[in-house]
Amino acid sequence: MSARKAGLVVAKLALSVIMLALLLWRIPFSQVAEVVARADRGWLAAAAAVMLFSNLIGSYQWWRLLQVVDIRIPLWRACAYYHIGLFFNNFLPANIGGDLARIADTSRHGEARRARSPRCSWTG
Repeated sequence: MSARKAGLVVAKLALSVIMLALLLWRIPFSQVAEVVARADRGWLAAAAAVMLFSNLIGSYQWWRLLQVVDIRIPLWRACAYYHIGLFFNNFLPANIGGDLARIADTSRHGEARRARSPRCSWTG
């Protein structure tokens, strides 16, 4: 791994840790624990399953969009990029952070393809 790539990975990890720390600092865990304790476990499991299914379908759609513009990456990698985008959509303003993260990740798969990386604002 080149120094540039390693630096980018470290920067992404640092940004992610900072955002998660800010989020966790603001959460009143006693209130969250109280609500979760009262919640129906079946409904929580159903909500988690629906969310997982929705994210997997969104990943598949992203992968198909990449194929349309002739960017060929494995489905698992498109799924990873999609979820990174979802993470940033939750923290950056106007839901553009995730789109930028997905574009940055997919643009690495060929110089000529940078301008063709699809923007997918409906996924966030």
